[in-house]
Amino acid sequence: MTYSNFKDQVLDFLGKFYVYKQDLLRGYLIVNTIDNTAIIIDNDICNKSKYFEYNEYTKEQNFLMHKYKKLFRFMIDDENDFSEFVAIFSHILKNDFNEDDIKQSGVNRELKEIDPSVPEAYFEQAFIECYGRESLSKIRREFPIIDFDGQTRWIDYVVKHKDYNIAIEKNGESYHHPIIVGKQKYKSQLKKQNSLIAYGYKVFRWSLEGMKSTENFYSEIKKYIGKKEDLLDLQKLSISREITLLKHQEDSLKAINAKRAKGEKNFLVVLPTGTGKTEILIADILDQYEKNRDLKVLLLVPTKQLKIDTIKKFNIRFKDRYNIDIIDIPTIGEEPDSQILIQTYSWMSRYYQRFNSSDFDYIAIDEAHHAVAPTLQKVIQHFNPNTLLGLTATDKRLDEKSLADIFGKYEVSLTLVEAIKKKLLVPISSPFQP
Repeated sequence: MTYSNFKDQVLDFLGKFYVYKQDLLRGYLIVNTIDNTAIIIDNDICNKSKYFEYNEYTKEQNFLMHKYKKLFRFMIDDENDFSEFVAIFSHILKNDFNEDDIKQSGVNRELKEIDPSVPEAYFEQAFIECYGRESLSKIRREFPIIDFDGQTRWIDYVVKHKDYNIAIEKNGESYHHPIIVGKQKYKSQLKKQNSLIAYGYKVFRWSLEGMKSTENFYSEIKKYIGKKEDLLDLQKLSISREITLLKHQEDSLKAINAKRAKGEKNFLVVLPTGTGKTEILIADILDQYEKNRDLKVLLLVPTKQLKIDTIKKFNIRFKDRYNIDIIDIPTIGEEPDSQILIQTYSWMSRYYQRFNSSDFDYIAIDEAHHAVAPTLQKVIQHFNPNTLLGLTATDKRLDEKSLADIFGKYEVSLTLVEAIKKKLLVPISSPFQP
């Protein structure tokens, strides 16, 4: 089938609101005339006999990424590629992504190498030149996200614009040029990028050669990232919180309430499978709801089926407590505005930044040993509820260090001085003081 026919097939699939706009470096652009979104379709982009400079590729994408509200990108060379495009874009339109697993691979390079690499040094210096040294607080390096399939991926830099998130990828040709990496690795790169676009990010790429041309690079940063006053701080203060570990308690609910009465807020309950962890959780939430009818709850579970089952179980227990008086029952479900929000790890890992850190009074994590996944750690540490409860049947992966790293920290948007004044941190004492 010819390139022209694939174009017709793509347009037929997308529907009447999508129109062909123009040819591009290695493909063409299709635009939605209603909502200002667009799709790049790459054609023959990995063909070694049709070489192009990678800097041309990044410049073209950045320009279009900035121009359109959302810009997806796919490659279609044959029928299999077209079928894959139809399947993926159908899921995008329905926000229907894998919720049953978070797979971890790759390495958080920031943990292994404290100093920035050469491309990172170019980018950070450019950011300083454009926005001032103090603006480094507005970028975050090596940020974890999960893609459509639940695979953990790392973004080189994240910048939070007041209207959307920005992913910055600084690319070496040998790892990102479609002709060099080949079709499968390039498709993997596009899966990561399209996942980010679906979650509301804009993705800008710069090659090392493009960053070396400082005048053009600085101009592009200012144009695509935006004004300094529109960028939000991302470097937040990490505060420690005490965690109470309750192991194999005969009456966990009584133990939680006894600790809560002493002012403790953060609990990790280890109970064997089959001992009714969910029932303990529901009973505690019912008690807390009695004390505060405005209680906002977030419960995270590992799978979509468990989410469905837990929503049913919560609704039954609340109706039983209140004699099926619907007026007294909070909204319980998977919608973001539910008073008791029950969601999967994967869903919340994709969308937690839509919520404020104080949106939930009570957060519970079922099967909490899964919290070692980097994106789930980010979720837990993003929020600061009055009650944080982890439930697990095993503590094999919850040694003292991981407890402190995962459940024992949260982030606040305060300066060091403000945190000391609020007694969240102790004052720094000088070793030279008498």
